[in-house]
Amino acid sequence: MNPLIIKIRAKEKPLLFYGFTPPKRNNDIVKNIEISQRRMVRLEETPIDGLVIYDIQDESSRHKAQRPFPFLPTLEPMEYYNQY
Repeated sequence: MNPLIIKIRAKEKPLLFYGFTPPKRNNDIVKNIEISQRRMVRLEETPIDGLVIYDIQDESSRHKAQRPFPFLPTLEPMEYYNQY
């Protein structure tokens, strides 16, 4: 069984999660591999219990205010997880 599920069911505290956004969708494959490799080196040195890969969406239609920077789509979290 997954170690995180065991800790959650045992109500073990504290749990440490590491969250990040996937790379930008317009990156080439080589850049995504480099990003992933650097991230894995950092994660191997961190005693985390789980990862959270954020799903960033353009919500400009929900807000009338102008964004301070343009929205840049990222890879789908599951796509990033499965491929990289």
